[in-house]
Amino acid sequence: MFREHSNGTAVAVKKLSRTKEGMWEFAEKSRAIAGMKHSNIVTLIGCCVGNNQLLLIYEYIGTNTLEDALFGSNDELRARLDWPTRYRICLGLAEGLAFLHEGSKQEIIHGDIKPANILLDDDLNPKIYDFGFARLYHKQRPEGTMSYTALEVKDRPLEASADVYSFGVVTLIIVSGMKIKNPRPGGETEYLVDEAQKKDQRGTLMELIDRNLRYDWEEAQMILRLAIQCIDSPSVRPTMSTIVKILKKEDSIETILIKPEGV
Repeated sequence: MFREHSNGTAVAVKKLSRTKEGMWEFAEKSRAIAGMKHSNIVTLIGCCVGNNQLLLIYEYIGTNTLEDALFGSNDELRARLDWPTRYRICLGLAEGLAFLHEGSKQEIIHGDIKPANILLDDDLNPKIYDFGFARLYHKQRPEGTMSYTALEVKDRPLEASADVYSFGVVTLIIVSGMKIKNPRPGGETEYLVDEAQKKDQRGTLMELIDRNLRYDWEEAQMILRLAIQCIDSPSVRPTMSTIVKILKKEDSIETILIKPEGV
């Protein structure tokens, strides 16, 4: 990704290298989603094809990602991630995904939701980046990305519920301030998703919350329970529009916690 100027306006340009056949597939897809606008997605302005490269041209938001804010070296940026800001980021991410799934003319599954694909503007509003190419990327994702991805996607086509799972994982990261993988003494690795599910079963889920935060207990309890529901089996995951209503406190979390019979 690099920055260019077009007619005095800053844009972000991403280079992709593909086979000629794959190049046109990406180009056709980019034309279909170009111009889509929502306050929580990065707008794809257009694309250029040539010399075995595809250039995707996005609006320029900046270079800070959620991953940078949580785990980067900028202490001042991380200090701005207080409880209200983290809650607002979760809500904005949910609203952006709900738009991609249900608010646009076509259902768009992101397929790779993770902190590195969530840009933050100057006011720390989240902007979802690199959407619309999930099915084309599907067989090319590195192992690290798979840590954020629901297990069922290995055996079946991507569905919106896979983004819900990834949203749940990212929410756990935002609320806990922990990485997806954390080293433990003895060379073992602790996985955040596994630890969250264990704590939920033990009734100690609130222990996950970042100890540096001053937070609203009811909000924190609700958002953690919501995240746990999102990383459950596909049949009981809520839709992103339902998640938005819960985070806006228009619906109660209790409405999604009753599992269907046989699940």
